[in-house]
Amino acid sequence: MDTAFMLIFENRIVTYTDILTGHAKTYPHQLRHFEEPEEPGSSRAKPVFTQWARTMRRNDHLSLQDNIYLCREDGVVRFLEISSNVESMIDSSHAAGRLGLNISTAFASLNIGPSYIDYLVAGGDESDGGLWKFAARDTDTTPVEIIRNWTPSIDLAAVNVLRHQNRRSLDAEATGNRLGSQKRLFACTGRGSLHGAVTEIRHGTEASISFEGYTAGRGVNRIWALHDRHGKCIQILVSYPTQTVTFSTGLENKSEDSEDDVMQDVDDESHIYLNAETLAAGTTHDGCMVQITAYTIRVIQPGNHQRRLVRELDDAHSILKAAFLRSDTFGSVLLVAAKLDDGPTIRVAQICTDDSDITIESLGTSWLLGEEPSLVSLHETRGNLIALIGTLKGSLKVFAWNGSTFVNMTTHSFQGEFAICHSIAMISDIPQSQRLVCGLRDGTIRTLLLEGTNESRWVIRSLGDLVVGRTSVSVIADLRSPHRVILACGDTFCTLEYGPSIGSVPKLNKIWITHHDDPGYCQREIIAICQADPAFLDGSSASVAEQIFCVDGAEFRVLDLGRATQPQMVPRHINLDGTPSRVIHSETLGRLIVLYSRTVITRPSQGARQNFRPRQRTIQPLLAFLEPDKSLERSSSPAADNHPLQEPGSERPANVYTIKERKQGERFLGMMEWFPTDGKNAFHMLVVHTKIDYVDDRAPTGRLLFFSLSLNDDNFVIMDFKKSTDLNAPVFAIAPYGASSIVYSYGNVIHLHTLDLGSATRRWLAPTSFSLRSRGTYISVNAPFIYVSTASESLSILKVEEPDDEEAAGRKLVFQYSDEVAREGIAHLEIAEQGLILTSSKDCMIVGLWIPPGRRINNSLPTIFKVDLPNSITRLRPLKRLAESGVARELPDGRLTDPVIGCSTNGSLYQMELLNEPSWRLLRFIVNMAKRHPVTCPFRDIYVSPHQERYKSRIEPSLNNSRHRHVNGDILVRLLDRGAGDLLMEMLDREPGDDNLVVDFESAGSRRRRFKELLEDAGFQSDTTDLEPVVSWLRRLLVSAL
Repeated sequence: MDTAFMLIFENRIVTYTDILTGHAKTYPHQLRHFEEPEEPGSSRAKPVFTQWARTMRRNDHLSLQDNIYLCREDGVVRFLEISSNVESMIDSSHAAGRLGLNISTAFASLNIGPSYIDYLVAGGDESDGGLWKFAARDTDTTPVEIIRNWTPSIDLAAVNVLRHQNRRSLDAEATGNRLGSQKRLFACTGRGSLHGAVTEIRHGTEASISFEGYTAGRGVNRIWALHDRHGKCIQILVSYPTQTVTFSTGLENKSEDSEDDVMQDVDDESHIYLNAETLAAGTTHDGCMVQITAYTIRVIQPGNHQRRLVRELDDAHSILKAAFLRSDTFGSVLLVAAKLDDGPTIRVAQICTDDSDITIESLGTSWLLGEEPSLVSLHETRGNLIALIGTLKGSLKVFAWNGSTFVNMTTHSFQGEFAICHSIAMISDIPQSQRLVCGLRDGTIRTLLLEGTNESRWVIRSLGDLVVGRTSVSVIADLRSPHRVILACGDTFCTLEYGPSIGSVPKLNKIWITHHDDPGYCQREIIAICQADPAFLDGSSASVAEQIFCVDGAEFRVLDLGRATQPQMVPRHINLDGTPSRVIHSETLGRLIVLYSRTVITRPSQGARQNFRPRQRTIQPLLAFLEPDKSLERSSSPAADNHPLQEPGSERPANVYTIKERKQGERFLGMMEWFPTDGKNAFHMLVVHTKIDYVDDRAPTGRLLFFSLSLNDDNFVIMDFKKSTDLNAPVFAIAPYGASSIVYSYGNVIHLHTLDLGSATRRWLAPTSFSLRSRGTYISVNAPFIYVSTASESLSILKVEEPDDEEAAGRKLVFQYSDEVAREGIAHLEIAEQGLILTSSKDCMIVGLWIPPGRRINNSLPTIFKVDLPNSITRLRPLKRLAESGVARELPDGRLTDPVIGCSTNGSLYQMELLNEPSWRLLRFIVNMAKRHPVTCPFRDIYVSPHQERYKSRIEPSLNNSRHRHVNGDILVRLLDRGAGDLLMEMLDREPGDDNLVVDFESAGSRRRRFKELLEDAGFQSDTTDLEPVVSWLRRLLVSAL
């Protein structure tokens, strides 16, 4: 085709042709059917088309015409057929559908080969993105998958509150170093009534719900997923204390477009016993199902009910615990702990099957256990049959088959209250050794190493503990990987992956359950988990191997993990009907308090329409009180007097209030909780600060609005307006001080204002003021000091000097310190235990300032380090370090504080930690080598000036420049992903002069000797031939705190 280009406007398209021949022609095309914007109140201008995508077509089709999709910024998509054989150039133009998201430029067509179905993918600009299917002659789009987004991130709150438990924040003594006690991040994200939300930012593996429909209840003990060859389905057994429920899921033969229910009741003639608790279940090599209850052992052939075996026991010889193993060497093996007159007795038997008969034959002799069992488990490793038996006395006994009987090889004792083995998994990925991952009833995971020194003696030694929660831990071996386990404890759901060496630190990866139809879904307590054995799965059912079956709260669910190999962000959205700007967490209310705005279109009355009066746009400020674990949905047709937000599945409206005390032109900038007290009575207040713009030449002003907060009997937050304070400048920052004071910045002035609660009138005392050179943007308090980030002077520190007579009216604000460099400050965070303050500025820099114990002559704060980042950090929040196993705690630490998270408006998150000097020198040495290696940094500059080359060739860490005191963790992550051990060896053995990369050491030997010195200073052993401890240490430092 000879089309040169097209210009696309709001409601028309102009096509230009023959632009190279000197006789350019234009072909205008009107978009006659202009569609209304998705959010008509968000802007006065019409939405514009922002991107286009050409679809995949056959060559004979492309020679005649082009097919193009146009996308508008509000998600409206049009389909164009452009042909030179048509006089107007555009043969067809029609609306293809609405994607329901904001699009900037991230829009493309997927090339999946010649097809009559087009797939379009879009990344949301201020909303979620996704993948959509466009089929011929369909009237609308079909969503395939959602790409979650958490931009723009306006504000960030770090909350230390447990999921689905007590909503009060828990201190370190109450929570301990538990896996489930980390802080949660909530951010204000998205814009508009369709995309605004409070987003919980999570990191891990997404497990989307692919099947639900059975309510299991709260009394589930265990579940099994058994492959039914006859029915070509997965049969689920749900075990309760007094019964068993079974059903099948047709996951294997369910087509993509099938709408049939995938859950089916199992035939009553399946002969699975339903009136008792199932203790163990499994499938034999020939497809027979095995069920063990307290009084029966059943072996059933699906589809052939004549071929079955039922072994019944009398009431005096019931089975306490049972286990089943399908072994390549020993066949199908049963292990039961039976209740006999002499005490609990262990019996092991084999299930023998042929074409006509099923028998059970004893394997060795039975033996008296002597203790009440808590669990029994069977495992095969390297041709050995091993029985693991946990007891209620807190011991773990290991028995091995010697060819004629089982021999007790060793015993391990767990110390502590409720340190009883509840579940166990074996990993055989180390030569001559096995890892035993034990889930204890006290909420701890203990990793044991089982070593076989000789045939008569085995040894168990502990590799460390990991505190997961407070209840029993369920752990199973992950059938997708030979060195990974899946564990669940309460609402903590994750995998634990072990390295190839004994001393390697296990890698923990959280699993987050998501719901396609509920973006705010928050997972409940994981009661039971299992997987379908992939040994029976053929190629058509490979997706089942990527699934986990679980009971989430009271619901049975099938979770699809996909094929993601690395953890990623898994955001969770609590929908709003407007644009959020600020979020804080109230420990007293157990709520997230969100300040947001909503655009409302006021339609003129019938008489006004005749006078052609236009519609009016009104921006309403609102306050929402959200429970962190509950989601909200936008009502499609809200009532006139109610907010269009409600709880899912109910008509109960959301806890939202419109701030009716607003003024024209007033913008609500922020808020804080305030608890003024006189020592006897305390009040719960919410203070909102604003900016008022005027249409004339008057300077902007501001206000402080005071609201009281309380909970009613229905657990609903009640908000009452108390008073407002008018100020002659906008209020940009505010913070509480002391028992009944607030400090705020309006204009360039800092005010310290005290409410006298001792008087009968509860009056405000005269404020104490201090003038700065620029307005304050962020305020924090550590009495008697007030820290203020300013718009042009970085950071200033003021001290409150109390009078001798202890009257608040006599207070003074005295200037103490300021940054030695003037920067456009945004936010800061004090790290009091280290005497440091982290500051962020608009020049994309994080600066660490040291607070000297005494005032310096120039009152300046010395700069300790500088960090250059791609984006400006708008919020800095402290997090809590993730719980660590004993293996990790044996390594040198090197970290001085808990991690800090930094957030920018484009959604980028930066995790930062302070290091001691030996650890910094070692890491900087490694990074300097990695920056010059083509594998870890292939994008390094090749052509540089001689001065830059000399500078870049230095590997030895230097303190001469404050920027050198920053270690780039992204380079270390790339080093780990590409094999840190081998790459470090290669870097250390590189001779000077190779590729002119390193010149500051005489030889590779001198570099290795220096590396050995740095290892010793950091607390490692001096041996540099085994770098596995260093690699484990790097993995420990780079663990995500989310």
